Amino acid sequence: MALFSDVLLTVDYDRTLTGPDSVVPERNWEAIRYFIENGSAQ
Repeated sequence: MALFSDVLLTVDYDRTLTGPDSVVPERNWEAIRYFIENGSAQ
């Protein structure tokens, strides 16, 4: 069983995901990759 197999991730787009420049910060990309690699997309 994957670490996040029972988790649903939802994201709103009111600058929660992006920075003030409308770019997704690398730290957020790392968190998204980590979540996917640990079973979120299965």
